[in-house]
Amino acid sequence: MKNENQFTKGDCDRRHAFKQCFKTYYPTLLSKAIKLLKVPELAEDAVQDVFVQLWNSKTELSALKSVEAFLVKCLKNRGLNILRSQKREILRYIEKKYNAPTNTENTEQTVMFNDIYGRVQNSIDGLSKARREVFEMKLEGASNKEIANQLDISENTVKVHYNRASKTIRKAVHE
Repeated sequence: MKNENQFTKGDCDRRHAFKQCFKTYYPTLLSKAIKLLKVPELAEDAVQDVFVQLWNSKTELSALKSVEAFLVKCLKNRGLNILRSQKREILRYIEKKYNAPTNTENTEQTVMFNDIYGRVQNSIDGLSKARREVFEMKLEGASNKEIANQLDISENTVKVHYNRASKTIRKAVHE
């Protein structure tokens, strides 16, 4: 078993390469993560997770064809996982609308539910008509294609409206 201060030449080389990689790519990855996630704290966590994944992968940096491409792909996957998780969180809050706590003994839960529900409802009410329609149709299970056909807009416009509505609601919930 190695003492913490005893490293082989390979360990030192790997640590040096990792430090250089971190210094080189961290700013770029953070910028990309902020654009994707819109929340600096989440972006920082995502980038750190990517570097932890790189370190734990035991992959030699020199063996990768493109370190930057590997890191960007990992970041994209991590970011999408975070967004999916937040989407599920929002949908759970909205579902609570229909399953509000009825037990009067649990007033703390009721107060918390009402606060979150109020934030979600206010943010939905604050959406433009088009965004609100797209968001509500998505919640009802309609596909992008179905929504686009029904509202006579492009599927890309549906995606944009839904993503922006989700971000608005997510921001309200996190406040």
